[in-house]
Amino acid sequence: MDQTTPFQEDCRARVDAALRGHEIEPRYETHAGQDEAGAPGGCFLRAELTHGGRFYDLYIYPAEAAVNIDGTWYAYERHDFPDADSLASAFAAFLGRCFSGENPADAARRPGRSAGPAPD
Repeated sequence: MDQTTPFQEDCRARVDAALRGHEIEPRYETHAGQDEAGAPGGCFLRAELTHGGRFYDLYIYPAEAAVNIDGTWYAYERHDFPDADSLASAFAAFLGRCFSGENPADAARRPGRSAGPAPD
């Protein structure tokens, strides 16, 4: 199995910390992935969570993260942030706000990123 990147490890730790206060411990599966050109390589982490009547399908890729919440994608991509640290921090904070009861569409519009929900 492919190794995770430092970004994936940092993002995972931040997400885990953000959700710990909600007594949620994500169980991640590691999947072989593809690079942006579609060639085999890298891996991604995936966790499926249910909380507050919502279903979360969480993905942490080698350099970005995304979550599908009840059919709507929220992508946190590298070009939307000044650095990987800011991306991981914003993604974890977004999930923390969602798990605290904030509407995901509102939580995605918070300062710190240049894009809202991903288009369908």
